[in-house]
Amino acid sequence: MPISVITPVGRIVWGNPLNGKQKTDNNGQPMTGADGLPKMEWAFGLAVPKDQFDVSQKQGDPSLSAGMQTEAATLFPQGVPLTFAWKMKDGDLPEHSAKTGWAGCYVIAIATQAVAPPTGRFVNNTFTPMVEGVKAGDYVRAAITVKAHPGKAGAIGSKAGLYLNPDMVDFVGYGEAIVSGPDANTLFGAAPQAVLPPGASATPIAAAGVMPGAPAAAPQAQGMPAQGFYQPPGSVPNGAVAMGVPVQQSTTVQSPMGVPVQPAHDFVQNAGMPGQAPAQQQGMPG
Repeated sequence: MPISVITPVGRIVWGNPLNGKQKTDNNGQPMTGADGLPKMEWAFGLAVPKDQFDVSQKQGDPSLSAGMQTEAATLFPQGVPLTFAWKMKDGDLPEHSAKTGWAGCYVIAIATQAVAPPTGRFVNNTFTPMVEGVKAGDYVRAAITVKAHPGKAGAIGSKAGLYLNPDMVDFVGYGEAIVSGPDANTLFGAAPQAVLPPGASATPIAAAGVMPGAPAAAPQAQGMPAQGFYQPPGSVPNGAVAMGVPVQQSTTVQSPMGVPVQPAHDFVQNAGMPGQAPAQQQGMPG
């Protein structure tokens, strides 16, 4: 039976719970469903300090470590095989320790192919949804469902492991952005400065027929609808510029995750080692 767990506060080190991407197969090829539409996935890596991995976050609930091990044992009561995909990696291994935010942590892969998990933050003890503003480097905790699976028979590369599906994500605090991919200074820094080719300009070129120095068009007046759009009376807040786009009002929902927590500090460097860790860690997307 799947187990519900609230993770400790950790740092997003890759991915984003708000931004879905098309899922790829083991060869890196985009995947589609039976309906021909792209298979979407919302996934992120959460770096959990090792000294918090065995700590229950809610009275009566198992710790993240206990929940994962208990669920794995439902498939392998006599012992979990080394090939089991825990959806977790040890941030202190040589191949990971140099990655920003990984040292001193276990990094778990939280993912779903259903819909983007509800993500928000507590404001005055009320969970307020967010539709943007979350990035790799920020601190969150998540309510997740841990489910063991036996793997897909006959599917190349498929093996038994865990699903760590997000039910809700609680934004706790901002962190320094973690940027993946190549660095511009590394790629271009040692190369000679590019020379403008014939026909190129270092400044914007005016469109044909526009006289240099001609006055710009008058800006749209504050508080008036843009030309060609109808704006119902009272639908735009005082001081807003009406552009024919409705202004969304924030909504609030009650969260099952309890009381708000204080914004996290960068505790990764001071994280300790747990007394007991799960078995072989593997299976998390890079």
